Amino acid sequence: MEKDIKNNVWEVNFINFVNGLGLECLVGLGKIENPLTKRKEVNPKQVRYIIDTLDMLKEKTKGNLKDDEQKMIDELSSYLKMVYVEIQGEKNKEEKIKEKKDDKSKEEKKEEVSKDSKDKEEKKENEEPNKKEVTVESKKVKVEEEEKKDNTEKKDDK
Repeated sequence: MEKDIKNNVWEVNFINFVNGLGLECLVGLGKIENPLTKRKEVNPKQVRYIIDTLDMLKEKTKGNLKDDEQKMIDELSSYLKMVYVEIQGEKNKEEKIKEKKDDKSKEEKKEEVSKDSKDKEEKKENEEPNKKEVTVESKKVKVEEEEKKDNTEKKDDK
């Protein structure tokens, strides 16, 4: 019996073909290490393609498969779809977390810009009283000059 199993592993048949697609899909889902990179990687496009391929095979082979072949493709397709949805859910959660972090960073930058603006306004306000004083002083000087002029004119009139 073991000899039959070992010999059938490389036999070209529907079950081995579907199993190969399933393994490729598990690699794309990051459930199995990629044999080329030796890392677990997630590739949603690859997974979606394989799942769609399995669905197409189910449709095209409808009524032409043995019971064990039909059961195999049905169960594998359902399982891969379930795992794909889980992975997509995790990906969406990660994206939302990243978006929240990005939003916080944007808010912090806005606060920094706002703080910088306030600091500039305060600095400007602190400088403005000096300008007002200068303006006031210059008015005083003008007023004093006008008073002297008026006094001089009054003296001349006498």
